[in-house]
Amino acid sequence: MSFLDRMKDAAENAVDKVKDVAEDVADKVQDVAEDVADKAKDLASDENIERAAEKLKSVAPDAVDAKIDALADKAQQLNDRGGPPAGA
Repeated sequence: MSFLDRMKDAAENAVDKVKDVAEDVADKVQDVAEDVADKAKDLASDENIERAAEKLKSVAPDAVDAKIDALADKAQQLNDRGGPPAGA
């Protein structure tokens, strides 16, 4: 086997290893993204939205309670649909 053939084989092996590592990284990133999305969805439950709104209303002026309720309602509607409407 010539020196050039060995270099070509080494380069091909290196490319294969890089591809394998890239696939592993992509898989891990996907797993982490799914975990984060699941945790975010858990945190954005209707109950947690309501709790946050109530806490906010307890420290905000009474004049903004209706706005806080409207914001919480909108957040719950988005949560029920699984996210913002397309184009938003």
